[in-house]
Amino acid sequence: MLCVSLVSLLLAAVSEFHLYTLRVKEVPEERELAAIHVSQGDLLQVEYVHSMYEVKQTEVFSIGRDSRFHLEKVTFGSYAAALYYDAEHSQGFTFEGGLWMAKGGGKNYSVLKYRASPGTGHVLHIGNQRLELSTSSQSPGRLIEICLEEERRN
Repeated sequence: MLCVSLVSLLLAAVSEFHLYTLRVKEVPEERELAAIHVSQGDLLQVEYVHSMYEVKQTEVFSIGRDSRFHLEKVTFGSYAAALYYDAEHSQGFTFEGGLWMAKGGGKNYSVLKYRASPGTGHVLHIGNQRLELSTSSQSPGRLIEICLEEERRN
């Protein structure tokens, strides 16, 4: 009886764990740049050069069970860039490791969109994979979309 209960509990836990394919594509052409298998809770980060302040900015997201990206934090290479991001919450910024950091504040996104070109230095990191978004685009300034597609279980 205990063995059956443990198996039932394990199956319930596995069914609650979501697996996704992270799709990176160029739009409007729908040209796929990458399809990466990810799991609920995995961290994804997109780094780039802030267009006005020309400092590094990094957005960190976790993958939620609701097929959305949950913003965990944003780091900025300067306080001015951080204020540009969210001047109303300037008291919430912290300075760590030479970077200004803002917490995600519960923001969620179903699609991440970036305008990537060689000068923006957009790079996607997920697990041990790195995808150069700025150089993988066929046209500079093209819109890149990142979305999650839930994988079916058999």
